[in-house]
Amino acid sequence: MNDFSIGLSEYKNMFPILPLKNKYELETVVEITSLYRKYVNEFLVKNTSIKKYDDIMRELGYPLIPLEKMDIYQYLAGQQNLSCFYLRSNLFIGELTQEERLYLVGKYRNRNFEYTPEVEEFVKNTLPRAIKVDAKGNGEKCNVFYGAKDSYYTVPNDALVIGLRLDCGNNENLTKEQEDELTAIMQNATDEIQQELKIETFVRQYTDNTVIPMKPKKTKKSWFKWKK
Repeated sequence: MNDFSIGLSEYKNMFPILPLKNKYELETVVEITSLYRKYVNEFLVKNTSIKKYDDIMRELGYPLIPLEKMDIYQYLAGQQNLSCFYLRSNLFIGELTQEERLYLVGKYRNRNFEYTPEVEEFVKNTLPRAIKVDAKGNGEKCNVFYGAKDSYYTVPNDALVIGLRLDCGNNENLTKEQEDELTAIMQNATDEIQQELKIETFVRQYTDNTVIPMKPKKTKKSWFKWKK
């Protein structure tokens, strides 16, 4: 994957953050949240069927989204060789304990980005809390929107949301048979991932009308090149 840079302004809408005093604290939260997201994407690839269904979509010949049309969620999942399915849930670092946040800070400051059994256990223990949207500020269970404000994108606030996006506009280029096949694949993926994680899961398809492309600028340095 090419090396692209994404600015702080684009991050503010993607990563819910803690109250911050200055831009340097913002940069730290952005970095550790993106590192945590990297870990979660790797966790999903290694512990769920998301990669299996992504491969199925490729084998069936569904049109894949080119890089310039991806939103930031799909771009980051692509670093784990996912082309269609991706983690759409926001990750709320503020729901982690101070000790857990410091664990991520230590990983980042030491440039230790390797996915290890210890990291896998960390994600397993923190993911159910990190994906919960405390929309009312009191921990109450409710429904939230993950996309356009209609019932299709309404999910429980403690659910895992997996996105699916193809390069087929708003599906007008798909045949009726492909639409039916796609619906079946999404339902099967939902059922398997939910069973594997024991977390309520929703797979939602996003189209050209329901995402904002990144429009990244090519640069020599990227925040998302997690190699030493």
